[in-house]
Formats: sequence, C-alpha cells, structure tokens
Amino acid sequence: MDTINTDAWDDGMESSLAYEISVSSQQPLPLLLVDRRSEIDGTQRGSLKTRNRIDGSISADPPADLHLHELADLNLDDAAAVIEFCNTYGLLSLPKAVEEGYELPHVRSARRSWSQPPWHRTNDNLIDIGEIQLAIRLLRSAAGTWINYRNSRKLDSAWADQGLETPFGDDQAMRWFLQVINPGLVTAHPSVVLVSASTPGQTPEYALGVNQGIALYDAICVRIYNDVVAGAVYSYCQNETCGRPFFTKRADTARSKIRTTGVLYCTDQCKAAQDSREYRRRQKEKITSGS
Repeated sequence: MDTINTDAWDDGMESSLAYEISVSSQQPLPLLLVDRRSEIDGTQRGSLKTRNRIDGSISADPPADLHLHELADLNLDDAAAVIEFCNTYGLLSLPKAVEEGYELPHVRSARRSWSQPPWHRTNDNLIDIGEIQLAIRLLRSAAGTWINYRNSRKLDSAWADQGLETPFGDDQAMRWFLQVINPGLVTAHPSVVLVSASTPGQTPEYALGVNQGIALYDAICVRIYNDVVAGAVYSYCQNETCGRPFFTKRADTARSKIRTTGVLYCTDQCKAAQDSREYRRRQKEKITSGS
C-alpha cells in the first residue's frame, strides 16, 4: 500500500495526517456497458430536455481510457460539444451522494444556481447543463489528482485547473477524490446473463438478466479506479502539442493496446504528427544550411 505524506493546512508545514491507499480488490473492475437509453433533445425552461432514444444502440461501450482522452479534451464552454458527448456515451449527471456532498467544491453553490433541483430528484426529463459541466469538472479533478499523485506532483492543482476551489493541501484533495469516486463505484459489479440460444444474433446487451448499462458517471469512476489498481506511473505524450498523460497507446479500436513500456505517444496520430513536425524541421535546416 502507498502512504501519502501530505502537505497539509498551512503552506510549507507537514501534516500530522497521512493515509495508506488501499482498494477493495486488487483486480480491475469490469468495464460494463453504459446506459444510453436517454438522449438530449432540445431545451425546456432553461434546462436540457431528454427523451427515450429512438435511434442507435441503447448502450455504449466507451474506450477504457475515456477519462484521459474524450473527457479530458471536451470543451465545457461549447454546449453543443457537451450535448454530443452525452448523446454519444450516455447522459452524465451527479449521483445523489455527490450532489449532496457539501464538502465537495462548488456543489453547494451549483445547487443554489440551478433553476430547479437536479433532474434525478424531480423531473426525469430535464437536466441542467450546469450539472453536467460540474460532473465533468469533478471527474477531471479526480483523475488529475491520481495522475499528479502517481507522478509525485502536488494534488491541489488538479482542482484549481478545473476552475474549482483549491483544496487545503493534499489531505483535503485526497478526501475530495474519495467523495467523487466512491459513489460511482456502487454499480460496478459483474453479473451473469443468459443469451438466448434460439434467437440468432442476440447480443449480451439484450440478454436475460442484463443490466442495461451503468451511468456514465459510474463508468468514468470505474476507469479511474482501475488506474488506481494498476498503480503505475503515467507517461506523457511526446507530441509537442499534446502532452497527454496515458498508460497505454490508444488503438484505432475502442480498447487500448496492452503495450505500456517504451511508448512515447498516446496515439498513432500523435506519433505521426510529431514525426511530420520533426521531418519539416530537418528539411528547413537543410535549406537554411544550404546542404
């Protein structure tokens, strides 16, 4: 188990608090399908209006490193991009335990600013975009906290970088990390399903006993938890315009490649971009030097 020697409540003073990080299982959690039965379809009274999905699959199978790619890259100021993200991977909202977590940064102020209580408490067909944006910020902060910890960096920047309140030292940052992640792990358990032998082409998502998918928030928490279980130090993409933290190089398929050692780039596209950049530099140097 790792021990956190935290930098606590006063800058430069060592905390009397330290934690040993432990997980309930040393095995990664299964990456369950994500519930995609609802999609965002317009607005109503200043909130986003949802409806039952009429086209496409009712569940999604996001990449194993969604939290390091699509979630990290999403432009929160672009409402259309946020809606597309939810309609692609599943509706994103705050679990009740997080929404009522008064210690978490900005949750209390967000509740006061919502034109109505969160959608899961009143109207199942409405959700405030501010709730989605806050969920993204909290999840990004939690992922960033673990990335910074594994790479021996200060934890508070993970929250400040998302425009959230800065925690008082690593102690509070790690407590916030738990309060964001743990409520999303409740549904992350394996199950047994029965696929009909007499129905040609039946897929597991329609099998008997299947969970039609967990919430997207939960799915992202599972991915961060699996990073904790892995316990590895993140690499940083060597593409000059990227710098993304990653474990494995992303494949063209939904899952990531297994190879983790000696990988300099998070994707083949980043490698190609950097190779092209360096080639152009060499060509320019040849022209400049007259060779």
